[in-house]
Formats: sequence, C-alpha cells, structure tokens
Amino acid sequence: MSFDSSSSDMRDVVIESDDSTPSTAVPLGDLPRVDPIRARVEERLARAFERSGAREKIVRRLAGTGAIVELRAPDLIRRASGLKVPGAIAHFSWPRYQTKLGFGIESKVVHAVVDRLLGFTRGPGEADRQTTPVEWGVVAFLIAEALESLDQVSNAFGSLDLMFDRVGPDPFPIDGLGSIATLVWPIEIGSTRGNARLWIPESVLAVWLASEPTAAAPIDEARRNSLATLVGGWRAVVGEIPLPRGLSRLRVGGVLPLTHGSPPGRTVASPMFDVELYLLAGDARFSLPCRVVAGSAGSRVELTGGLQKSINPREAIVMPPSNSPTQAVAPTEIPVTLTVEIGKIGLPLSRVADLKQGDVLELGRHAREPVELTSGGKLVARGELVQIDTELGVRILSVFL
Repeated sequence: MSFDSSSSDMRDVVIESDDSTPSTAVPLGDLPRVDPIRARVEERLARAFERSGAREKIVRRLAGTGAIVELRAPDLIRRASGLKVPGAIAHFSWPRYQTKLGFGIESKVVHAVVDRLLGFTRGPGEADRQTTPVEWGVVAFLIAEALESLDQVSNAFGSLDLMFDRVGPDPFPIDGLGSIATLVWPIEIGSTRGNARLWIPESVLAVWLASEPTAAAPIDEARRNSLATLVGGWRAVVGEIPLPRGLSRLRVGGVLPLTHGSPPGRTVASPMFDVELYLLAGDARFSLPCRVVAGSAGSRVELTGGLQKSINPREAIVMPPSNSPTQAVAPTEIPVTLTVEIGKIGLPLSRVADLKQGDVLELGRHAREPVELTSGGKLVARGELVQIDTELGVRILSVFL
C-alpha cells in the first residue's frame, strides 16, 4: 500500500505493506520489527497532544470524577479498521482537502465516560448497549474541546478548519475517500477497557508526515527542573586549520594561521572575535554562535544568535584518480582539518532552553591557557593563540601523535 500523491510535499512519503517485508535469517534471531512510518506517526501525534495539553485536559476532567484514567499512545493500522464496532461516531468534513474524517469511541468506553461525568449508575448487562443521544452530546463536547486545544498549536495544516457534521451510531462511510489509515488509542477508565479510533485518508496523513513542525514546543517549569541535571559538554571553537599535506606539518614551535574566526585587525584579548559553541550527537551538530567578550582573553563569550542544528559532515579522504600511478602514502600525509578549541563548558539542558541573545557564558579558562587542536573530537595538539600580522594563528606547544 502506498500514499497516492503527485504533489512535491508527498513524494517522499511511502508506506509499504506489512506483508511485503521479506523474511530473512539474522544473527540475533527473530527480532521485533519497528515500522518507521508508524513510529513517526505515533511520535508526532504524541508530541502534538503533549504541546496542546488536550490529553491532560481529557484525563484531568475524567479523573476529577474519581476514576483512574489511562490514555495511552496511539497505534497506526494501515487500513480502515473497526468500522463496524458499535459506539459514538463523529463525522467531519474537511473542505480544504475535499475529504472527510471519522472519529469513533467504543460503546463501553462512552458509557464509562458519561457515567462518570453525569453520575449515572449503569445496571448489569447495560455496558454493551448502544449509545444514546445524551451520550452523543457529551462526546461531541469532549471532541470539540480537544480540537480547540490542538488548533492552538502550530502544525502542518495551519488552522484545523474541520466542519463537525454529526455524532451518532452510524458507521463512518469511506467510499470515495481512497486509502484509509486508522489510528487507535487504547483507553482505560476504571475497570473499563476499550479503544478510540480516528479514520483518516492516507493522502492527508502524507501531507502531515512530509511536513516539519514550525515552532519549538514550550518547556514548562516541571520539565525544565527535570532537565537541570542533564548536562552536555559544549566546545568553544574559534576556527579551523587545514592541513592539505597532513599531520606531518605539525611541529612544536610551528605557527599555523586559522582559516576563519577573528576578522583582520582584531587581537586575541581585545576587542571581540567570533566563537562557536557546538555539541556533537551522532550525525547532528548543535551550535550556538558567540563572540568573546572584550578584555576577557577568551574566558567569557556572549551569545549572538539562537540554537541551530545541522548535519555533521564526515571528513572525506582524497583519493587519487584511477589512471594515476599508485604510490605508498604515510598516514600522516593524508589531508585533515584541525578544529581550534579555546575551552569547554557543561551546560544543563534547562540552561540551554533559557539562553537568549546577549547572555554571557563563562568558559573557565585563563589568559595563557593553551588551546586544543582536535580532529573528529580527538586531541591532536595543544598550542597558544598568536597574532600573525592582522590574522589569528596558533603556535604549536605539544603534539600527541
């Protein structure tokens, strides 16, 4: 099964059937398979509900009645599932996409919700009865409240301009809507267990998956406190030193110019020169642009921009053309680029969340403390910052090879 899409924002979203995965023997045995599309859907939905507070509102409203409520993460089923399960079914129109959505809650879950909210006591054998107009009204109110919360969060669709058609026992009709996917939320209310289902056209789901959130989620005080003990080791970089002839050029006492960092005419101690704080996490590189505070000799930096994320490029090895004669090459003759680091700082994640332009961070280095030259995070040499005419450079003090 695949998303039928001709627009550019849907091209990269393809869903393969669960049955299409070949069965192959693997050294570790028959491991559970993780569907990447399903994982993305579940993660994005969980994040949307968390940011909007919709889940918390529903759980809090029901928990206020004394019920123990559990609303777990959704699961994705790649077909229209549970269409004939009785319950309260909400029907929506979405004119912008010329399609429809359906949302259903199983009868026993509806009964448990209404009983808790309205103080009913249902007799034996009544849990499986069909839902009533009173219950449809309660369900419509809860759905409208959840949609209002979700609409306040930035998302790929902008405003969720859905038209609420009706709520009742009628099954959701899928004729003419193309391929349908089903999102299933397991729900527990006291001793009652059941499911809620969202039936959504795959073309609409593709638009959502192909997009990226437009704004970072706000961090509340409780989460900020929980992040306070999680510290990342950030490195302060003033520039790079390319070595096209390899590490054989590194000699104690040698002076090497930086390719970027300090603009011409600026000295090490004063006035300011550019610095980047960075943190590597796999292939991702997180960075904070800064500049050294005047007169601090590199011990303090001022933030000049916001947190950025990029792909950390892997250093390429230059290979000779295929028609060139081969010759023996020493490892120290392979071209590398060294990064010049003036210090390190441990920043709790809660501190990173609060950083803004103009904030000053202490690197904890003194004026004559050596800088480190690294490659791939490994220490290669130490040196001291010097000024070469109007450029910034490094005099090598020690080499670790």
